[in-house]
Amino acid sequence: MNRGIRNWRAVTPALALVTALVLNAPGLARAQPQVKGQWVTVLDPTGSSDLLMSVNPIHAGLLRTGKVLVIAGSGNYPKDSVDSVYKAAVWDPVAGTIADQNIPWDLFCNGMSFLPDGRVFITGGSHRYPTNDFKGLRNTTLFDPETSRFTWVADMAHGRWYPTNVSLPDGRTATFSGDGEDGTRNATAEIYTPGIGWSQEYANGWPALLGLYPRAHLTPQGDLFFSGAQLDSHRFNLVTPGWTRSVASTICRRTRRYGSSVLLGLRPPGYTAHILIAGGGVTTATASSEVIDLGVSTPQWQPTGSLHYARTEHNAVLLPNGRILAIGGSATDNHIDDNGGGRFSEVYDPETGDWSIMAQQLYWRLYHSTALLLPDGRVASLGSNPNQGVYEQHIEIYSPPYLFTSNGDLANRPTLTNIPTTIHYGPAAFEVTTAASGAIQQAVLMRPGAATHAFDMEQRLIELEIAPAQDGKLQLVGPPSANIAPPGYYMLFLIDSAGVPSVATFVRLGSTADSPTIDPPPIPPNTPPPPSPNTPSPPPPPGGSVPNCSGHAATVLVRDGIIVGGRDSGLPYHGRLRGTAGADVVVGTAGNDVLKGFGGNDRICAGPGNDLIEGGTGNDRLFGQSGRDTLIGGAGSDRCYGGRGTDKVASCERRVKR
Repeated sequence: MNRGIRNWRAVTPALALVTALVLNAPGLARAQPQVKGQWVTVLDPTGSSDLLMSVNPIHAGLLRTGKVLVIAGSGNYPKDSVDSVYKAAVWDPVAGTIADQNIPWDLFCNGMSFLPDGRVFITGGSHRYPTNDFKGLRNTTLFDPETSRFTWVADMAHGRWYPTNVSLPDGRTATFSGDGEDGTRNATAEIYTPGIGWSQEYANGWPALLGLYPRAHLTPQGDLFFSGAQLDSHRFNLVTPGWTRSVASTICRRTRRYGSSVLLGLRPPGYTAHILIAGGGVTTATASSEVIDLGVSTPQWQPTGSLHYARTEHNAVLLPNGRILAIGGSATDNHIDDNGGGRFSEVYDPETGDWSIMAQQLYWRLYHSTALLLPDGRVASLGSNPNQGVYEQHIEIYSPPYLFTSNGDLANRPTLTNIPTTIHYGPAAFEVTTAASGAIQQAVLMRPGAATHAFDMEQRLIELEIAPAQDGKLQLVGPPSANIAPPGYYMLFLIDSAGVPSVATFVRLGSTADSPTIDPPPIPPNTPPPPSPNTPSPPPPPGGSVPNCSGHAATVLVRDGIIVGGRDSGLPYHGRLRGTAGADVVVGTAGNDVLKGFGGNDRICAGPGNDLIEGGTGNDRLFGQSGRDTLIGGAGSDRCYGGRGTDKVASCERRVKR
């Protein structure tokens, strides 16, 4: 990668001029950190150069190790999509290092959340990268923080590009929306159970205007509340999966696309849920904000304080003190503000309903920027990608005012020791040790964030009840239910009487028995070992032959998404294969496979499963079989032959139902 292309330090003379004008404005450049907080640019381990993010940080998730998973996939860069270059990285904020890796399939524009055991749960991504519309992957991907390895597990029924994940009280994960493998909206929900796989699709009552990356939150009542970005809000019942539509309407009567939505802190005794929505807009952003109280019988959106600067594409980060930090964005989508407003962060105080202007960033953070709360109470800001092939590499970290004394020095932090690795739901209590137990005013659990496209699918704050301190020990009571805090890993912060938080320690809420996380192996146990390069491809197994494909020797055999014969044996068949200029015969043999053409005039044949068949760049022939296959023509003059009359066929020069 040419870092000069990715570096925005001196992108244009106009940007340099705006930066100079803003930095020289009276009183703005020298804001006191105890009032406005402080932004710094992250340096490499030598301390002599800026640390540059080596992949486009379109998706970012805080791992239970304290490191940050960054996913680019093809990175909004058509060349990387064409070349099948899919990237990710793990950033260690403590060591100041970034470890890159390639991914076998394209996780650009996925949905990301966490399983109860701390693994990252990823739905969908980009199946195809056309000029005008995208097509979603059916893949489900896990990332293990211990091994830094991506694993492909059970596919969804259909693809999802721009889906939203929600972690549920019983350890399952629901996913919503996204565009499917045929480019149309996936108007269904699916629920994933660790160790079992995906549920049926739930489509009954689907809100027609739900949109991509819908803003969804788990409520203390145990259902899901969808706050946007459209005008109407909806609820989804998890007991008997289905919708209650249009339960409330926003005051702002225009779409808050790429606006923020945050579930405010849940606090005892009632743990009432309030949701804040702020900013957003299709082209021109609004500065307005609204709050809804889900604890009343008929919740309605109510106005609250407006942002000082209209913003869209911004990130909103929940802080340990319950306030919301708004970062980046701009008044006009993907354009730098003339007044530099998008580079001023703002903080929302739920107690007063007001926004306050905070310190100014050095770098613009627009489309595809992300932000996360770190375990030390600071906030990381990454990326910005308003134009394809170019992104902001510099990483900035914000220290909120609570980390400083009244004279601007760094504050002493409460200490936190002897913490159990696993805690349980209330009324069970657990014990921690702190040197200043009498001064501790709050204890909060913060769920690690998973941010993309101006929305964090995971961040959550739960205040814990504190029993009287004895001998430097605090008794903390776990959350009363999994509706309030779904099982998984959380950061435990103690906050003293001056409002200063400790450095967090990760704890797991809920036992392993409460939330099993054993998943099917990525390669089925009956899959034969990959043949040697000199071994001819095995024939399809009995019952796996495909009509109209007989008499053509397979050059690639696929079983359960794994290549078991031909080129690149042993690799997942979720992405283009290397080499292959000639005419190939691609045959699915079992499972729900993704079968793709290559560079020649290929023959692509479905197996007995529900397969997705896609043409390559040649003049291909695509054959369905099960009646539940999806056939999509590629760049050439393709012929698609449906199987039993119910296959989906699209983008083919000639369509034949058999």
